[in-house]
Amino acid sequence: MAWRHRQGRNVSTPSTERLTRFIREQKIYFVGTAPADGRINVSPKGMDSLRVLDDSTVAWLNVTGSGNVGMRLILWRLRK
Repeated sequence: MAWRHRQGRNVSTPSTERLTRFIREQKIYFVGTAPADGRINVSPKGMDSLRVLDDSTVAWLNVTGSGNVGMRLILWRLRK
């Protein structure tokens, strides 16, 4: 575990291996999206659909649900 000084405090940063293990053990997680001037959308996800691709990238299976708001917001942002 690394220690970093942040605003007068010592803050520990877990190792990449520890974070990866924690992420892989989760049964449910949440994805949040929002346009620059709109409503925030936070959606629960599950179904063993989250993967750690490398030290700085995760991916999840985007299944349709209640209108698939998260993907709609991501696509909207890419068009801007």
